Amino acid sequence: MMAVLDARRPRTSCTRLPPSPRCSCRLAWPASRGFGCGVAFGLLLSFLGTALPQSSLCHSASEDAPLPASAWLIDVLQGWSTSCDAPGLVAAQCHLVAALIDGSSITYARVVAGDPGSAALLPPSSPAVHQLYEIASITKVFTALVLARLSAVPGSGVFLTATVGDLYPALLGQRAQMRDPRLLEVTLEHLASHTAGMPRMPPRLHGTPNNPFSGYTDDDLLQACLQLELAPHLGTFFYSNFGFGLLGRLLEKATGAPLSSLISTHVTTPLEMRDTGSAAGTTDAPGLSPLDWSSRVAPGHAEDGAVTWRNSSYGVLHGNGFLTSSLADMAVLARAMLGHADGEGDSSGTGAERRGAPAALRAALAEMF
Repeated sequence: MMAVLDARRPRTSCTRLPPSPRCSCRLAWPASRGFGCGVAFGLLLSFLGTALPQSSLCHSASEDAPLPASAWLIDVLQGWSTSCDAPGLVAAQCHLVAALIDGSSITYARVVAGDPGSAALLPPSSPAVHQLYEIASITKVFTALVLARLSAVPGSGVFLTATVGDLYPALLGQRAQMRDPRLLEVTLEHLASHTAGMPRMPPRLHGTPNNPFSGYTDDDLLQACLQLELAPHLGTFFYSNFGFGLLGRLLEKATGAPLSSLISTHVTTPLEMRDTGSAAGTTDAPGLSPLDWSSRVAPGHAEDGAVTWRNSSYGVLHGNGFLTSSLADMAVLARAMLGHADGEGDSSGTGAERRGAPAALRAALAEMF
């Protein structure tokens, strides 16, 4: 598991997310940050249900005597290791790697569940920092960034106010057969902000238990949209994997390019995020650099200790969760989102950690936040 933390005022103003069902730990975040604002972008902070105990973020220091960033990070990880009450088999296989962003520097550390003494700092080149994780719904951040970037590009054909009807002619042609034609008036901004009134999951899923979206086709998507009934009030927040999957597919239809290529062009290449891609052997990411997925991925575990992962093609709704990435890349993205990617550089890191976000990508990040 992995987490990214912001060092700005972490000792005094804290919040937390609900416990993960598989490991009672909580991911804490300084309450001063307004991430998400009710939209998907805040998902970057909730890696795979990873969590950190509230107490470990608040008891260590005060404003009068703050701990150095590295010492505070070790303290946080030790608190997580002590508090994690996952089943024994899972705990023995469970570790947390974390990155602390403190202005222009990024500090990495690792700890094993149930062994607080194992907490230790890591160099940026450590294999643990570049180990791959299925980042699931954090993919939505990348999809939303592509939307924000393209909406600022003249002639891209992508606008925040563009509607489903504008970009989905096959559905528009069957308006008379739609259960709820209001879907045609839903905008890309509605989809990106979870305010389209769409359900959490689409109908007609026929994938695997580990990846219910596997094998989802364009025909499945069309039939699902024909059957769909939206919530009564457009503009009300309701988290939707279906909505973000549809957003990704509409971006592909508008540009004629695979979403993976759009992510590469507008996000991962400008930020030099070399560890971010898709599971090897799938067709989801032809535009992303190949990853030796099987040897670098950190496998997930079910409560009985069985290894679980989504090593299968994601289908056409991949915009909601198909990417694999590393702590190093997530720290780069989080740093850009926090406004640190200003070209000042990171004296402790390498590569992308020293590279500021290009102006166009900074503008897209500003549009999101």
